[in-house]
Amino acid sequence: MKKGLFKAKSRRTKIFTAITLLSVVSIFALNMLLYYFGIQNTLFLDMTPEGLYSLSDAMVEECDEMFDDIKASGEGSGKKVKVLFCTDEDYLIASEKTRLTYFMALKLQKRYSDTFEVGAENVIINPTAFAKYKTTSLSKINSNHVIVSYGDRYRIVSADYFWATGSSEAQYYNGEYRIASLIKSVTSISKPVAYFLAEKGATYYDPNNKDSEMSRETEVFAALLAERGLEVKPLYLSTVDRVPEDCALLIINNPREDFTYDEDRLDEFSYVTDIEKLDRYLVMKQGAIAVAKDYEISLPIFESFLYEWGFDFSDSIVVDRDSSLEDSENTGTNLIAKYDTDEESYGYALYGEYATLSSAPLMVFSNSGSVGCSFKESISIQEPGSGFASRNYAPFLTTSDSAQRYMKDKTTGEITSYVDGPMGKYDLAAVTVRREIDSVSAVYSYSYLFCANSADFFSSSLLGEVSFANYDIVSAVVENISRVDEHASMDLGALSLNSASSAGKFIIPTTMSEEDQTIYSNKYVDNDVKKPRIIIKETNGISKAAIGVYTVVVMIVPTAVGILGAVILIKRRFL
Repeated sequence: MKKGLFKAKSRRTKIFTAITLLSVVSIFALNMLLYYFGIQNTLFLDMTPEGLYSLSDAMVEECDEMFDDIKASGEGSGKKVKVLFCTDEDYLIASEKTRLTYFMALKLQKRYSDTFEVGAENVIINPTAFAKYKTTSLSKINSNHVIVSYGDRYRIVSADYFWATGSSEAQYYNGEYRIASLIKSVTSISKPVAYFLAEKGATYYDPNNKDSEMSRETEVFAALLAERGLEVKPLYLSTVDRVPEDCALLIINNPREDFTYDEDRLDEFSYVTDIEKLDRYLVMKQGAIAVAKDYEISLPIFESFLYEWGFDFSDSIVVDRDSSLEDSENTGTNLIAKYDTDEESYGYALYGEYATLSSAPLMVFSNSGSVGCSFKESISIQEPGSGFASRNYAPFLTTSDSAQRYMKDKTTGEITSYVDGPMGKYDLAAVTVRREIDSVSAVYSYSYLFCANSADFFSSSLLGEVSFANYDIVSAVVENISRVDEHASMDLGALSLNSASSAGKFIIPTTMSEEDQTIYSNKYVDNDVKKPRIIIKETNGISKAAIGVYTVVVMIVPTAVGILGAVILIKRRFL
């Protein structure tokens, strides 16, 4: 029978048999070709009324500006914004949660191929491919995560991040707004810098004098900062008008002298004290400051500033014999800090899984005082003179419940029997988060002030000890509070005050006329024009051009089948 199929009686029969087989193979090849180009080159048609699978004009305009800025910055040849999905391509396409975002990313890759790249890698099968995106050894990256990176700066969000929930609990796709915010976030500061205060007797790292005693004392911390993508520089605050614009983190490490000011110039309008520069940096720049202070050194002006931001420092040493490293004299001053196991806490959001391990790595404090909240009646206050900003104190690491504070003899340095306060749990480090909401866009911005009442908190002796968790914990602190651009996001632990769902820039302007508000009312997440949360997508139907292209593509296969049928019919009837 097989031989009979190809053993034709005439030449025309052989030709039409070959045409028939060629047609069948061509249809299968065309199907595979369309699938390949449809996925790899986003050759698909958007039939949704909202244009969910298309880049809107507003998005194209915004991205053109962003990627033009990237090219103009000259930050390395061939450097690209990369979007990495942490699961397989098949799952991304099959899932409603990820399909829209994946296709949108492919659209961006097609349009900006020289500056934008999309990838998909299964984190379960190949976890080592994601090691560079972990801020601690216990950080978790899940298969529903999406990583947007540019060089060594990155943001990690879940697939849910690209969706918004209205007051009616309905889900709205807000992908363009979200991904534009992420791209802006990783590219907004071309060279973020961690500045060490190089005055007031502070210990700082000097990249121009790496062999100095101070540089050796902070070299591990400087390496940690570089690992987190920050350039390290010294800052002489008294010589500048304000904290530099490129400052992502200001470190005030073990100052020995107080912040002073010129009393004769206080009535000058243009005179700004160093303390005011710090305050303005936190209030106006969405800044981040990390302080390590020696509890034995009294700095009234600096401590007064910290008090206003929520910190009340003790001048006594904390002794905790139930939670400390053993030493020959059993002083109980090399403290083993306790992790906060409350999943809603700020501390847990940073060190996450460390808090729940039965044999958790040790976070050690050496010769430390305690930190308390100065707000007294509450751990959160409204900022004076502002109805839109609050300051929120959060414990970070604590002692056990049996810690005690003792005074030290100022002459001999020995711990006396004088008790300072009751026995109990004390904070060893804490953070105040300033949260401000924009009254028009309802978008939150954040500033951070992190404090430890220990001169050795950032020392190489503790950060360089591999058996301790100090390096990982400080790394997590730096990673999260130094993301201070206007698109800051958090990638560790539970949802917190600095979560990725509360950042970004609205692409469609919020200043609209009444007529425009009527036209764009469908863009509000839940049609609440009083508190607009805009979705970037414009409502549009299918264009005539799209209908024409769609008709041609859809008709290719049935037309090919029809031609094949006609060939077979002619062959059977006339040959």
